[in-house]
Amino acid sequence: NGPILSSVSTSATDTNIDINITPAGTGDVVLAADTVKVGDAAAAATLTSNGAGTLTVTTGGTEDLVLSTNSGTTSGTVTITDAANEAITLTPNGTGVVDIAGSMNPSVSSTGKALVMGF
Repeated sequence: NGPILSSVSTSATDTNIDINITPAGTGDVVLAADTVKVGDAAAAATLTSNGAGTLTVTTGGTEDLVLSTNSGTTSGTVTITDAANEAITLTPNGTGVVDIAGSMNPSVSSTGKALVMGF
């Protein structure tokens, strides 16, 4: 129910108009909210770098980075623990498994109790 910032077409040919937010110099675009939502309810959303640069996702302090789906509800997670020499934890939901596949088609599966490796 907040205010809407939108682009407006001035002709029938202007159907897909971006909204650009450009800070001065090396300034940042700051979204001061606990949650930032991307996309709409009817389509998948993608975060990408603008050009050939690397897209980096990081926390603003000494906190872990957690990736999850479904707004964190009934979701497995990938947790990158903050600090030197800390672990990356892959946690499946329920009886789900963690599958890792490579060019030689090796796979690693875990149900939380046992680790099974196959090549």
